[in-house]
Amino acid sequence: MNNGALNRPSRPLSISSRATPVGDLHSASSGDTTIADGDVEMDGTGASHGGRGRNVSLGNHELAATDPEDAMQVLAQDSRQLIRAVQKLKELNIDATLPSLPTFVVVGDQSAGKSSIIEAVCDITVPRDQGTCTRCPFQITTSSATGFEEEWICRVKLHITHAYNPNAPRVGKNSPEYDRWTKQQTMDVLDFAVIREKDQLGDLLRRAQLAILNPHQPPQEFLYGSPSATTKLGFSPNIVSLQIEGLGLPEVSFVDLPGAINVHEDGEDYLVAFVEKLIKTYLRDPKTLVLLACSADQDVENSTAFRYVSQCKALPRCIGVLTKPDLVGAKRHRLLQRILRGDVFKLRDHNAWYVTKQLAQEDLEAGATRREARDVEDRFFAADPWATTLAPFSERFGTAKLQLAVSRELKQHILREIPDLAARVEARIDAVSTQLRAFPELSKSASHTVTIEYQALVKTVEAHLRGDGLNNQFRIGYKKLLTGLRNELKSRRLVVKLGTPGYIMQCISLDSDEDGEDDDATPVQSPDETPSKKRKINDGGRFARTPQAARIFASQTPGSGRADRRPKPVENDKLVLDLDRLSEMYTHGSTSGLPGQFNPKVTEDIILRSQVGWEAVVRDTLVSIRNHLAAMLAQVHGESLAARHRTLLYGAAAEAITTFFTALWDESYERILHLLACEKHKPITYTAISAQIDEVKSKLRHDRLSARINEHNDTLESKGSKIKLPLTEAERLKQRADLESKLRTDDYGRVISAVASALAYYDLASDQLVDGLAKQLEYGLLFAVERGLGERLRTALRATEEGYCAYLLEQDAEVEAQRMRLLAEGERLGRALRELNGLGVIGRVV
Repeated sequence: MNNGALNRPSRPLSISSRATPVGDLHSASSGDTTIADGDVEMDGTGASHGGRGRNVSLGNHELAATDPEDAMQVLAQDSRQLIRAVQKLKELNIDATLPSLPTFVVVGDQSAGKSSIIEAVCDITVPRDQGTCTRCPFQITTSSATGFEEEWICRVKLHITHAYNPNAPRVGKNSPEYDRWTKQQTMDVLDFAVIREKDQLGDLLRRAQLAILNPHQPPQEFLYGSPSATTKLGFSPNIVSLQIEGLGLPEVSFVDLPGAINVHEDGEDYLVAFVEKLIKTYLRDPKTLVLLACSADQDVENSTAFRYVSQCKALPRCIGVLTKPDLVGAKRHRLLQRILRGDVFKLRDHNAWYVTKQLAQEDLEAGATRREARDVEDRFFAADPWATTLAPFSERFGTAKLQLAVSRELKQHILREIPDLAARVEARIDAVSTQLRAFPELSKSASHTVTIEYQALVKTVEAHLRGDGLNNQFRIGYKKLLTGLRNELKSRRLVVKLGTPGYIMQCISLDSDEDGEDDDATPVQSPDETPSKKRKINDGGRFARTPQAARIFASQTPGSGRADRRPKPVENDKLVLDLDRLSEMYTHGSTSGLPGQFNPKVTEDIILRSQVGWEAVVRDTLVSIRNHLAAMLAQVHGESLAARHRTLLYGAAAEAITTFFTALWDESYERILHLLACEKHKPITYTAISAQIDEVKSKLRHDRLSARINEHNDTLESKGSKIKLPLTEAERLKQRADLESKLRTDDYGRVISAVASALAYYDLASDQLVDGLAKQLEYGLLFAVERGLGERLRTALRATEEGYCAYLLEQDAEVEAQRMRLLAEGERLGRALRELNGLGVIGRVV
């Protein structure tokens, strides 16, 4: 673009007496559709306003507005409500929230005549003088005036969607971003100027484009005087918006994009890529219809714009316009036929190519009227070859035919898209509502709000502590930890090895099948024994393997010879004693002068030694319970006050809960350790446990006899004796009784009876310890939290002090701004949905 060719206005621009100073131009919010008081009204003196029945000045030529086929009347006059609805959505800035509103974009190579098409279709003038071109998107919107005070008005705004940073690195070819441009979260709308005469429009748009191309200068600097011909940037993604209102004008929107280029005139190749990305960004939008301008005297396949449309898969959404038909020679007539017939360069269908003839620039400068332009076009298409060879396609010749096609396509396109658009608006409303629910409601009374917040938190904690309803996960975990403590203490009970000390399993030679063995039985060899004979035994219908005595009496205890063959690791603090060691302890611990008397102190010592590991187990369990309870409190705090996450209330409540819980825990922890110390001090019980002692004693004697029987039978078997297998339960019991009478004498009988007291007391003491610990936790901790948390929060949060509560509820500035943005967006979306529902076409089949 030759910036030096930008023409200054033919006469000075004057500000009307009602205008506001330029310095009052300001940036409006993206959703603001009201023209600010600071809009600059650029009125020409002595010129008539444009309107029906008058000749209006448009640049250097006049257009007769009395033409019944006037572009502004023909275009979408029967679909005004649909198009206006889309325009209102744009005014509400819905396209920033829900991109892809139905619209038209115009693309073409530089000098392909697309600006002439826009002028003819929309009845406006865009900068297209010799040496000038479009350097940024122009969004052109027309709508019908709502009153009779002003017959024609044009508001020019700058839509700033991107910020320019000259120091930013260039992005890759496939990046959706533009080199040195950063997309803003919200669109800024800058009110640039307001004019009421058409002849001012061309010059004003040049000035608006200069303001866009110089982002670091105030836009108002380009309104008056001679604007600088030097631009900071070659192109920009920011938009110059024209909002034109006039009596009886239809609602329509076009986006005029920069012309596609292959080579930049100044050798700035990166600008070529920039323009390509800009055009393709619009073309890829599936809701956008495309108007493609191609010069008829050039090969379409060589058109850069056509290539972009094809690459973006926009051909099915495209209407083509062949311009400059007067430059077509006779040799290209057959190619034109093929294009118009849809044989080559097919677009949406075979009727998608149109042909228009616009006046040359010199004709416009000579003052040709629009009526004259259309007459010239009609005469042109009435001549050969258009009225002869190409006559079958005459329904697509001329600007008026193109206007009707665009009107029809835009109407149908909007009608098709409205149901989907309404659904997307509803989905976005739901999303915004969900996000807003994460923000706290503002209350007139801060004290009341804080009270409600902490009481809700306390109520939830109480539900978890009690395990009410579905809030039972804490109780499930808590009970599991206490049950685990009980099982762990049981597992550390004194182990008495009941096998005869010094007994060694006898070796058994493996003969052939002389004993009538079952060939299907498979011998099993223990890692530390020699192979024994395999034997099938009936033990309740199950099969076992030799040595047979190992399972005859089905009572393998940790002290039997069989059980010791595969020893399991034993914890260092777990007491394991064999019969010799027990006998030694009781014998050496006796202080009586009478023979055979056992000292009760030995039993107490055995009990205390078996409790050595209790403290470590209890401490580990308490740590787990503390973490479990602390995690529940943290979860409830986070969920209950999630909406207050960015306020001081959130942290103050967390600190109060932590302090309160820590104090209670320390007290309970010390009490439990004291309870444990009391237990380990001395075995004491006033509970009658003689029955428990007798039960343990009976069990020990039974297991001791089973071990001796196994040893006896193994010895006989090793000497070659055959042992008759019991076949029934009665036979098994009789055989056991016979062996018991033979093994009546046992040197360890008194020791076994003595140690039964230690084992019975251990069982009682471990159960009592778990019960005492649970009671202390239940009352001293859980109930104390339930009873005192509310009062602690009320005091710590100073819930009765209005000023302090207001301080706690202060929102983070960024969070509050986000909340306000969501509220504003929700309001705009609601208005948009009402607008769409008011059309009455939701679900209508086109």
